[in-house]
Amino acid sequence: MADEIALGIESLSKTFGAITVLRDVHLDLIPGHIHGLLGENGSGKSTLIKILSGYHEPDPGASALLWGRQVKFPLRPGEARSLGLSFVHQDLGLIPEISIVENLFVSEIASGKRTQSRKQMHQAAYQVLRRYSIDAKPESPVSVLGLGDRALLAIARAISEVSGSGVDSRRVLILDEPTAAMSRDEKRDLYRTFAALAQAGHALLLVSHDLDEIMEVTDVVTVLRDGVVAGTVKTSSATPAEIIKMIVGHSIGDAGPRRKRTAGAVRLEARDVNSPELANVSLAVKSGEVVGAAGLVGSGYADINQALFGLNGSASGTVAIGGRRSDLKEHSPAAAVRMGIGFVPVERDKSGVALELPVVDNLSVQILDGGRDGISSAWLSRSSLKKSALEAIKRYRIKTPALTALLKTLSGGNRQKVLLAKWLVSGKAVLLLDEPTQAVDIGAHEEILNVVDQFARDGGAVLIASSDWHQLADICDRVLIFAGGSIKAELIGEELSKHAIGEACYKWGTRSTHAIGQQS
Repeated sequence: MADEIALGIESLSKTFGAITVLRDVHLDLIPGHIHGLLGENGSGKSTLIKILSGYHEPDPGASALLWGRQVKFPLRPGEARSLGLSFVHQDLGLIPEISIVENLFVSEIASGKRTQSRKQMHQAAYQVLRRYSIDAKPESPVSVLGLGDRALLAIARAISEVSGSGVDSRRVLILDEPTAAMSRDEKRDLYRTFAALAQAGHALLLVSHDLDEIMEVTDVVTVLRDGVVAGTVKTSSATPAEIIKMIVGHSIGDAGPRRKRTAGAVRLEARDVNSPELANVSLAVKSGEVVGAAGLVGSGYADINQALFGLNGSASGTVAIGGRRSDLKEHSPAAAVRMGIGFVPVERDKSGVALELPVVDNLSVQILDGGRDGISSAWLSRSSLKKSALEAIKRYRIKTPALTALLKTLSGGNRQKVLLAKWLVSGKAVLLLDEPTQAVDIGAHEEILNVVDQFARDGGAVLIASSDWHQLADICDRVLIFAGGSIKAELIGEELSKHAIGEACYKWGTRSTHAIGQQS
């Protein structure tokens, strides 16, 4: 059992024209182990997954064994599943509008080759919901589930997919960034499921950009760099710094405290903010300052930026930038932008950028909307917009083949840089950031934080809402702890660390502790 290999890949390469994306990749997945796969955007991770799912054909010479059986490339549609290989992608592949039972058996229903009656499917779905502690009914639409429960449902579907005759009942489960948009608590629940699946004898490959996640969850980690395996190590015997060096090819250095910034006058002020998620929140952020917002799920920390940007129509209170004040009952994103506020949402591809437009248009949209430095957009020429976009690409190290390239062709980290840059080139005074480095590679993560740091040093004010406590400790001057919709504590100076943030979040997020705190 110790020497058994669930999935063994050898000599796997892939070229597109003159470009080699993968070169001589070797990878062994062991039953009962969680194997991490890390690498920067463009390192070849996605191409590897697409080859295993049958979307791409590798170059001649590649070979693979799956549960002891030779795999012949390219895989036909559905063949991977029949051989014991299942996938859970970042978008989870669920259809929110239809029922849970229909999602669980979508392949069977769509093919018209049902092996179970409707009643049997319903009963099987009921058992799945119980097994994975998902609080919903089989006939409920998937849209009622939170992200964590949706991921559990997608995993349950992958595990329960019918294997072909004679195939081992254990599975190789490829998890392609399933936790990218989840809260910390949702991730914890999913990690327990990963461990249980490994204990049951399944082999898991977890593709992730989150180094903390990889260090916590996996037994072994393989790093791809420029299409080549940079190394495979036991997670327990490696340090984060060693893995980062494998990912980027050099040492980024220990992310200790950054050079101290000098705060100026108050730039952003919110007073008496109330909404269904927030209770009488007041806060201020000075120019030259980065302030964090943290808490557990439902604490309100994830809602404050949306309220201040005018996305919560039921909010009340006021927000002020300099001398300009806005009543949140009448506030809107357009009003926020006119005041000098830029906003980076969690779901950047849905509500932050225009994927079908070129990079230059995404970088120019805010300049066109309101001009820059007091210049009306009527006086802006196409050449000046192009020049501004080129300067942004160079300054913020955005990797794009051309200004005219569609944004959807860029990696996640570069899309995030474009989203940040569109606010910065238009001269906004305040940035509201929700999970700004979520689902970006380690190199882009560091570059984005450097951009935020420089924006503050240039006199901007930043409010970051994040579940990444390490990130908050790294970049913030202060961190506000939310619980029950209001601010319960503030960490600053020497007391500001990842562990201190986590301890404060759980302390104030526990109802009994909260009640004691109110009485004292």
